[in-house]
Amino acid sequence: MAEKSNMDGVTITSRGLRLITKLVAAKSQMEFTNVKVGTGILAEGDNPYELTHLVQYKMDGMIAGYGFDEEAMDAYVVMQLSNNQVETGFVMTEVGLYAMDPDIGEILYGYLDLSKDPNYIMPAENGRAKTVQIKLHVIVGEVKEIKASVSPLSQVTREELEKELEKLYRSKNIALLSADWGEEAPYVQTVGLKGVSPDTVLDGGLYIPAGTTPAQEKALIKAASCVSYFDTGDGTVTVTCIGKKPAVDFQIQLKGV
Repeated sequence: MAEKSNMDGVTITSRGLRLITKLVAAKSQMEFTNVKVGTGILAEGDNPYELTHLVQYKMDGMIAGYGFDEEAMDAYVVMQLSNNQVETGFVMTEVGLYAMDPDIGEILYGYLDLSKDPNYIMPAENGRAKTVQIKLHVIVGEVKEIKASVSPLSQVTREELEKELEKLYRSKNIALLSADWGEEAPYVQTVGLKGVSPDTVLDGGLYIPAGTTPAQEKALIKAASCVSYFDTGDGTVTVTCIGKKPAVDFQIQLKGV
């Protein structure tokens, strides 16, 4: 898979800048919806800031990933373009990143001019497809959250793979206090945990700290055995004990967060 990263070539359009102002004022998140590629070239004197669409649209790409780049102090969207449906090769000279405006719908948010460094997209050969990947760095101002419509057909990026592998070996503890379970079954306790969402899948087990005595260990195991299940929310973990209430404080070590 051919890959490149574009640090400073994406121009945010006038509609894109107005969207930033709008979302910051409303404290809303930025939603990137699509990427498209074209074969057009800006005419002399044309300003990409004023564009509302590609100069010459050719085909849709795919969003393969997104996030914030702490070093570059900006956001990024990973675009992929597969040639598996390309019958005639073409020269890709422009890329458009699209976002959702709550008032007017999908807009051209950012424009990347590749006319000085174009990519030739060849047709698929003997059924073998190739994928071009470009990491688009874009400013989002003071917008605190972003999301994107990641295509299920896109390939997993190396960055995303490394991120998921890191999660497998990363763990955090949550403390469950005996005084916080309530008086009636089912006994429920919700604690905050940064980095989880309703879709997060976690693996958990009892955490036994160093220096625990045999008697304390027995009490901790008994308390943890009361736990029936736990659910994740937006920055929270809710632990439920259906029948019995734990009698002592204990910690659960969660992996995958």
